[in-house]
Amino acid sequence: MGTEKRNSKFTMLGMSCSGKTCYIAGMYMKMSTGVNGFTLVAEDDVRMKLEREIRALRRYSVGIERFPQLTYSNLDAVRNYKFRMCYNLKEIVSFEMQDYSGGSLTRRDEVYLEVKRSIVDSTALYVFVDGKSFCSNDREERKENVYYDCAMTLCPMIQDFADAHNGVLPPIIFVVTKADLCKKYVNAQEIVSVIKEFFRPAFSENTTSYICAVSLGETISDDDYKGKLSPFNVHIPFFIGCYHEYYNRYAILKHDVDKANNNLIARRINLEADIDAENRRWRIFRNKALIEEYRERISVANNDINFNRSLLKESKDMLIRFGVHLEHEKENFFYFKDGRQIEFREFQI
Repeated sequence: MGTEKRNSKFTMLGMSCSGKTCYIAGMYMKMSTGVNGFTLVAEDDVRMKLEREIRALRRYSVGIERFPQLTYSNLDAVRNYKFRMCYNLKEIVSFEMQDYSGGSLTRRDEVYLEVKRSIVDSTALYVFVDGKSFCSNDREERKENVYYDCAMTLCPMIQDFADAHNGVLPPIIFVVTKADLCKKYVNAQEIVSVIKEFFRPAFSENTTSYICAVSLGETISDDDYKGKLSPFNVHIPFFIGCYHEYYNRYAILKHDVDKANNNLIARRINLEADIDAENRRWRIFRNKALIEEYRERISVANNDINFNRSLLKESKDMLIRFGVHLEHEKENFFYFKDGRQIEFREFQI
C-alpha cells in the first residue's frame, strides 16, 4: 500500500505580463539547489529552457530585454512544466504547472478552454496579480487598475469553478508579482484589502486562501531594469501548493490504511478465536497443523498492519516537514480560512 504515483496539477491564472513565466523561472532558480532538504527537479527539456531564461535574466546590461518573451496566443504556445519535488533524493510529489497566453482569457480562444479544463484537475489555483497595477500615488486608481487588469476577468473563472463543484474551491494562492515596484506605493494591508474586495468567492465560507508578494529582486527594476537578479519569496507559493497536495495524499492514504488495518485486525481476531476453539478440543482431536497455519496467518496480518502503519508514519512525517517549513516562513505570506485572516499552523493530523 502507498500513495499513488501521479502527476498533480497546479493551474496559474493571470493576465498578460502578470509575471507567470518569470515566476516559474525564479521559483526553479530558488528550488533547484534545495531549500531545507526539498529540491525541485525538472525534465531535461524544461530544465534547459529554464536555465536559458535564468541566464538571460542575469544579463543586467540589456535591461528590460533580459525578461522572457510573452507567451503568444495559440495552443502550441501553452507551456507545460513538469517537475518532481524530492526530499533527500527521494521523490515525494510530481506535478505540472501550465503557462499560457494571458490574453486568451479575454479572447475565449482554445487556450482559454484548455485553462478551464486544467482548473478542474488542479490541487491548487494560483492567481497572479500584477504588482505594477498598484503603482500609482492615487489609492482609487490602484484599485481600479487591479479590477480592470485582473479581477474583472479572473474572479468569474473562480466562481465558474465553484458553480461546477457544488460550491467547493481548491486552495487559492494569490501571487502578487513585482513587489519591488509596488512596495513604493502600497503596503501589505492595502493589498490584502483590495484582493479580498475583488475576489470575494475565494474568501467565502469553507475556503482556504493565501496571499504572497514575490519578486525577482528588490532592486531588479532599478536603472531601467538593470538591477540584480535575486528572487525572494518565490518558493513560498510553490511550497503551499505542494503542502496541500501532500496533505490530500496523506488523507487518502490514512483512509486506506485505516480500512485495511481494521480488516486485518478483524481477521486476526477471528483467527485467534479459531485457535482458542481448537485448543479447547481434546488433545487427541486437536489439529496442530491447522493451529500453526492460523498462527502463520496472524503473523502475516501483524506484518501487514505494521507495514501499513510505517507507510502512514512516513507520510505524516513528510507532511509535518512541509508544515514546519511554512510555519517558519509565515511572516512572508497571509493565510485565510473561511475568509478570516489567521496565523498559519500546520494541519492537525
